[in-house]
Order: sequence, then structure tokens, then C-alpha cells
Amino acid sequence: MARNTITIPITKSSNSDRRIIVPPDIQQDSFLPGAVTNILYMQKAYYFAEYLNNIGLAWEQPEWLNQKVIINTTIHLYSRYRYRQAMIYQQGEFSEGSEIPRVTSADGSIGDGLYSGWNEIIIPKDLKGSIILEQANRINGSVNEWAEIHSSRNSNNKPYVTITYDDVPPEKPSSLYPSGITLNPRDVIRFSWLHNSKENLQQKGFTLEYSTNGGGTWTKVIQTTPNQYYDMPANTLPSTGIVMWRVKTLDDNNSESEYSTASFTLGVVPQKAPIPISPISQYLDENKPIRFEWSFVGGSPSETQSKFDLQYSTNGGSSWTTKTLTTNNNYYELPANTFSGGNVTWRVRTYNNWNEVSPYSENKSFTVIGSPPIPLISSVSNSARPLVSWQSTNQHIYELEILQGNKVIFEASSIPSTSDRSFKLPIYLTDGTYIAKLRIANEYSLYSPWAEKSFIISTVKPTKPIMSIYSGEYGVTIKTSDTSLKTLVYRDNIYIGEVINNHFIDYTGENNKEYQYFVRTIDSNDNFSDSDIKLAKCKFRGNTLSSVSDLGNFIKLRTGLNSNPKKINQFGVVGTLQYFDGREYPIVEFSEFSNRTKSLSFFVRTIEELENIVEMIKKRETFLYRNSDGKNIHGTILEINYDENETFFGYEIGFTITQTDYRGVSYD
Repeated sequence: MARNTITIPITKSSNSDRRIIVPPDIQQDSFLPGAVTNILYMQKAYYFAEYLNNIGLAWEQPEWLNQKVIINTTIHLYSRYRYRQAMIYQQGEFSEGSEIPRVTSADGSIGDGLYSGWNEIIIPKDLKGSIILEQANRINGSVNEWAEIHSSRNSNNKPYVTITYDDVPPEKPSSLYPSGITLNPRDVIRFSWLHNSKENLQQKGFTLEYSTNGGGTWTKVIQTTPNQYYDMPANTLPSTGIVMWRVKTLDDNNSESEYSTASFTLGVVPQKAPIPISPISQYLDENKPIRFEWSFVGGSPSETQSKFDLQYSTNGGSSWTTKTLTTNNNYYELPANTFSGGNVTWRVRTYNNWNEVSPYSENKSFTVIGSPPIPLISSVSNSARPLVSWQSTNQHIYELEILQGNKVIFEASSIPSTSDRSFKLPIYLTDGTYIAKLRIANEYSLYSPWAEKSFIISTVKPTKPIMSIYSGEYGVTIKTSDTSLKTLVYRDNIYIGEVINNHFIDYTGENNKEYQYFVRTIDSNDNFSDSDIKLAKCKFRGNTLSSVSDLGNFIKLRTGLNSNPKKINQFGVVGTLQYFDGREYPIVEFSEFSNRTKSLSFFVRTIEELENIVEMIKKRETFLYRNSDGKNIHGTILEINYDENETFFGYEIGFTITQTDYRGVSYD
């Protein structure tokens, strides 16, 4: 342990001057401070009077000394005269220019007083930066000697202190490792500990000793390093036995701790069974490769896998197939179609870098599932709307495509059905050559390969229909020649309705937009013939609102109250704000959906017009709103608000139509 001394000047000093008049008949006490003089008095006396003086001395003691072991504090004072009176002292604080506190509980005494010249007062304690000195005994009568001590304000021989201290040695190291465990001597063994310094000093070095014969002899390792560990090379220690070891640390003050001790056992720890990772309780496609994965568990940190034996069984473990491979890879992949459905059990064992083998892992299992067999398209009927028929097994979903050349002209995706074995196309095909493609999925959503069948449509056409067309204000009127055949109306090649009694009115066109119309007659075999294409349009003022089930019964909405109608459009995407710890602002998760609305305000004259809208809302049907600018909206109206205006004899109405997904009319 290093012993040190530090010198500190006294920077604050002060006196108390307490006068006592001794004749009993005139005894009197008085106090006169004398704080700023260059001389400090311990006692001044003359006939019939006595002055008792307290002295306060203080210095700036560094904080780091609080972490040291203080041996003593030496006060160095210069006295002008010999002073033979005993003094007592006490650690305490004071203020210059104020009364110095009396010594009420002395920490010690100075029996010989002071000598002329320099004096050393050795006090065996830590004074914490200040001391109070006081005359030990009161003397009655005249005293002809006194102490005059140079204060901190004197120009020479100023007082000072020297403090002798010892550095605090570090405590015993803690958290020793290894301790109470078994380690493999074939590995590098790391000895580690925690250096514990009360002075918060770094470790400068360490001494480590170990014994393999119960402490009979010790091998010493000394290193100068801040590292709180030591790596012993592999194969330094015997293969078995108990190792006792101890360590002590050295800090930057060259102070050394006491030893801490620990022990551990030497032995070759056998590796444990590997841990299966996957596949476990999974459904796997037999048409894809199957990857087995596991985790190697060595008996020591330096062990690595060098080889494995992977076994699998398709009969519950009655027999096993073994795959052995020399590799450090913790996985193995079997090719596709190794299994053909059913349960598979597997296990694995590993070899370490010393060719020692582990036990087998736990048995794990998974289920192999296969794609359903390819379906057979048995027939495609020769009609403009052909019926596709097929045969299949283990069908839960089917998908159908119709191709003309390399172009898909129709597809039906992911139709759930276990019973369907035929599908009638909802579109009409012209004569020509086509390809039908079909595949199915089983209960595991595994798809079969595509089945294909080429077919030809060659039909006898009915008589070509004759169509007359008339543009109107709110609709386009279509008339056909007299026929008993089913007649469909197409606008821009999209089916929009059926001719009844040779007559059809289209109330769905956008305002002032010209369309191409034709009609199609269909016989009982779904063969068809199309009319010539003709152009027509509607042109109206204002706006209309109707339900899609009764398009001809529309309501005219033309004006607002003393103004044009108010129309407010809104578009937005759909997303959700997500808030997370550690983030001030949210993030957004968008969906694929959009939202479009139109808020409208109109003025209607009659209660009948208002009630018609209310009744349509009650039906809970899709609406068609046709705007004067030519933009149509299919959507829903959930509520309407209205205000009866007695001044103008009518109703101010307001509603919002939200656009919905409307697929139009279908053939069947």
C-alpha cells in the first residue's frame, strides 16, 4: 500500500477575543472579535484581567482525499514566542469576523503549547479542512506570556497543513468464472473476474494462480493489463481433476487487493443431442424439396459439427432411411417427390470435431401432402356459350381459362366447389378455334397441373336482327323487328339489358356522350347473330337519380335554392394509423381500397319527389346518379336530410352517395 503526503496552505484564519475581569466583585465578560489581523492570539493577560482566545484555521481539502485513508493531519504554525499552556482542539467550521465556536467536545490536546518559531502539531485524524484551537485551562490572575501566531494574512511564515494518507486498496475481485462447473480442458478456458476499486481506479494488472493438486503447488500468471480475464490455452490442464484458482488485482496506485478463490472440475463434457428445428408438425408439398434443419449442441464452446446422420421413416419408426454427410452444415435437403404423401418421422445425430457422436435427437414428424391429379376435360359443347365438362378427384377449388390464340379472353379464378364438374361460359364466342384450360386445388390449396383441350365453335346463326335507334332527352330508345328469339342489347360491346316486346330504353348512358349500340338475337342453342352497329346518345338538363332495379323511374334534380346545386366531391384511400413505443408519430398501413363520395344539395318542389327518394333509400338498393357533366356514379345512399322551406314552397334536400362496386346486369 502506497503512503503519500500532500501540503495545503491554510487560506482562512480568525480569532475570538473573550475578556474576563477576574476580581469577584467586578467580574465582567465581554467579546471582541479580531478576525482580520496578521497575528492570531492564544492568550493575552495582564494584571487582574485575562483574555481567552479561540483560533480557527481552515484550508481547501481536495475531494479526492475523501476516498483515501487519512493517517494524520499536521498543522504547521509559526509562533513569535514560547507558549507553555496546554491547548485543546476540535474539528469544526467557522466564519471569519465572527465569534469562533468554543471547543465543546475536544478531539485531542496539545500538552506542550507552542515554541518560538515553527511548530508541528500532529493530529492523528482527518480534520475535513478546518480546526478550532483553544486554551485548555483557565488561569486566574496575571499571566505574563501569550501566543502570537502568524495568520494566513501575514506576509511571511504563513501557516499550512500536511496530510499523510494511504491509498485505498481494491477489494477482492468478484464474479469469478469458472466456478463450480465442469469444463473441457481441450478448449481454451477463460478465467474472468470483476476488479473492485473503491477509488474507481482501473485495473492495472493481475496475479492469477492455479493448482491441480489441491493447493500443493501453484502456477502463477502475472500480467500488466486492464483486461479482467485470462485465456488459458487449450490442453494446458490435465483431462480430469479439480482446479483451484485465485486472483488478485492491482490498481493504478499500485495498490493490490487480497486474493479471491474459486474452483472447477475438469472433464470431457459429452455433446448433447441436437435440437430439431424444422420441419415439425407441418404440411409440406411432395412436389417441392424438403429441408431438414437442427441445432448442434456441443459439450464445450469450441466444439463444432463435423458430420451428421439424418434418419427418416414413413412407417412410424419401424424402419429408417439414413443419410450421412461429412459437413458442418446444420441442414439437409431431400429432393422433390422423395415422399408420396403421408406422415414422416425424422431424427438426427451429430459428430463433433473429435469425431465423438451425440445421442439421436427427439423424433419429430410432419405430413407430406401432394397436389391433386390433373383433371380431364371431357367435352366442350359446340355453342356460342359452350358448356365445359370435366372429371376430377379431390377437388375443392377450380380455375378455368379460355384462350383464343395466345390471348386469354375469359377466366374464372378460384371458384370453391367440391361438386361442380361443368361450367357454362357467361360470354358469347364467335365461331373459331379455342383452348380450354382447367386446374383444381385440394383441401391444402395445392394446385394440379393445367389440363388443356382444344375445341372449335361452328354454329348455325339465326337471322340477323334489324335495329332502329332513337336518341332522346334522358334515354336512348331501341326497337327491333318482330322476333320470338331472345334479344340482348350491347353498348360499346358491353351487355346492358334485354329487349322486351321489341322495345328497350337505355336510361344509364352518360349525358351527351355518344355510344355504339347493337342487338344480338339468340336461339335455343345459344347461337347468335348481331345487328348492325348504330350511334346514339341522350342529352338532358340537370341531374337524375334512380335505383338500378327501376331505372325508368328516375327523379329529376335540377336546381338548388336560388342557386345552382351544391356538389362536393371527395376521394381518399383507406389506411390505418399505427402507433408504436419509441415513435412520436404514427405510421400508416395502406389497404388496396379507395373511397369516393359525392355530397349533393338540391331543391324539390313537392313532397312526392322527396318521398320517392326516401322510399328508394328504404329499399336498400344500389343507386344510379347521373350528373349533368356526364359523370355517372353507382353507389349507395344511407340517409337524407331535408328542410321544409315555406317561403319558397318546397324542400331543401341533401344526401351523400358513396360509390360502390357495381358489376352491371348479367345474362342469366
